[in-house]
Amino acid sequence: MKIAHVEAHPNIALVKYWGKRNVALNLPSAPSLSATLSGVRTRTRIEFKDGLKKHELYLNGEQAPIKEQDRVRLFVAQMMKAYEVDETLFAEIRSENDFPTAAGLASSASGFAALAFALSEALELDLSNEKLSEWARRGSGSAARSIFGGWVEMRASDDSESAIARPIAPVDHWDLRCIICVTVKGRKSIGSTEAMESTKHSSPYFEAWIEDTIHDVQAGREAVEKKDFLALAKIAERSCLRMHACAMS
Repeated sequence: MKIAHVEAHPNIALVKYWGKRNVALNLPSAPSLSATLSGVRTRTRIEFKDGLKKHELYLNGEQAPIKEQDRVRLFVAQMMKAYEVDETLFAEIRSENDFPTAAGLASSASGFAALAFALSEALELDLSNEKLSEWARRGSGSAARSIFGGWVEMRASDDSESAIARPIAPVDHWDLRCIICVTVKGRKSIGSTEAMESTKHSSPYFEAWIEDTIHDVQAGREAVEKKDFLALAKIAERSCLRMHACAMS
């Protein structure tokens, strides 16, 4: 094993991901379509060390909150067990974001994409991008898309191996830019998983939201392929408003 240094980028879903068919595996209820943001990044360093009694996570220079420590420890333990790695080995994980954390800018996406790749490197697993996408998804649903750059589609499936992301166009396919305006600092008050489950079990519009999203992904993919900005803008805004309406209900 070795020390691994990895960078990953967050992604913004233009056709939104909102809802899980399986919470434990983070299987999405519907597909999604995103753009990976090359201008912001997560840098993750992982090192397996003697003397550690558990995996330790440091986020932006400080020891991460207990909830995030537990989430990462579970992820690392599952990945090590799957590949029959000695589970008495423990790692020090240091992750830095150069953009707001847990503020709605997909820091968990870039975080778990970087962590999955860093583990693959440190444990010398040599995993394919497809397998990395599957593992990243298990940490955070949107992280499956951050394995790839450019324009990415996330598949929805009851099967873990097929519920992965795939690139539909490279970063140089279309020169579009995102402007990120930080209006409020600090973490959001409720996590995405909790909010998704609340929406799924209480919104009268949830099933309609899923059905509409399937159509929007197809239309969004065609808009990206044709570089049709107006069409993509309409699809993205419609998806955003529908997601918020569903959650508000």
